Amino acid sequence: MTVSVPKYTVPAKVRLMSRPLTAEFERVVREVGEFSVHVGDTMRQNPADAARFIKQCVEATPLLFQKWNLEILYLLGLSPTLRFSKLKEMLAGISSRTLSLKLADLEEKGLLSRTVHNERPLRVDYSLTSDGRTAARLSVPLVMYLNLRLGMNLDGNGAEKVTA
Repeated sequence: MTVSVPKYTVPAKVRLMSRPLTAEFERVVREVGEFSVHVGDTMRQNPADAARFIKQCVEATPLLFQKWNLEILYLLGLSPTLRFSKLKEMLAGISSRTLSLKLADLEEKGLLSRTVHNERPLRVDYSLTSDGRTAARLSVPLVMYLNLRLGMNLDGNGAEKVTA
């Protein structure tokens, strides 16, 4: 049994805010939808394996979805390297201690690397590993989708809520 690809339409008001961005998002959603149909077709052949697969995936989600982790990966995905102070500035509300712990945890899990430059004052750069770049890239459609669902504001001027 083959299931059709779900359709998602970006609201016209959002489309007008950034045509290239919404066009690219629609392309990615279409490709992800097609991929998910193929995965679903395969998984439907063995529901017990599918149940174990999704259970393992849900158990692994804290790696990305613990508070601040997704934000850190997303921001590092936008820049080749960032310093601690720049990350702290970009992550409004995070304490230095929490940021330090999160960076150490993500480094331990192999998602980012830390480079210490032996100079005065000491300079530390953070960048994504190959796995971290993959996670950051995969977060972009999710972040875009959630922004569309919750009321995207691309211009930063407090535009009214847009719902998908």
